Amino acid sequence: MSSGAARPALYRTSAWNPALQALGAWRQRNCQYNINPAPFQPLEGTNFREFCALARPWPYGIINTVVVLPKELPQEVALEPLDLAKRVVDILSAKFGADILLLDLSGLTIIADHFVIATGESTRQLDAMAQDLKQQLKEELSLSPLATEGTAESGWILMDYGGLVVHIFSEAQRERYRLEELWSQARTVLRMA
Repeated sequence: MSSGAARPALYRTSAWNPALQALGAWRQRNCQYNINPAPFQPLEGTNFREFCALARPWPYGIINTVVVLPKELPQEVALEPLDLAKRVVDILSAKFGADILLLDLSGLTIIADHFVIATGESTRQLDAMAQDLKQQLKEELSLSPLATEGTAESGWILMDYGGLVVHIFSEAQRERYRLEELWSQARTVLRMA
């Protein structure tokens, strides 16, 4: 991308990244065609109709999202999904999360590409893990969860980052829900005892 873009610009991305919203981007609309797999393609001087008219049908049905960006994206936003998941593992590990598991769900579900599952020993630790994760991803990547469900008191906090879902469990709730068994076909990328 060219640097120093002062005015809003139209870009094409192959997937809507929640980090874009934090940067002030908004979805223009979806186009049912794909031009190429580049993560961001500037469409300077091109309006949305012209963009879709130039695109060729893509047999696999991948949908492009056209977004309007108020400024150039910082490098951190370009973090690959697996790299983001590994960063989450690092943050939870620093808060003494136990039995941290990173699963690759690619091809198994449309829910997410990756799950990170971790266990805390007390409600206080569960809350600290969730709060620290939220704060660090916001500071480092301008990334906020799309949704957060559950509480430390319930023993299960779920944080949805789009392609990544983070599950922070108490020992009892992790044993009760057994997500590892439910997603046993997923590839284990990383496990920290």
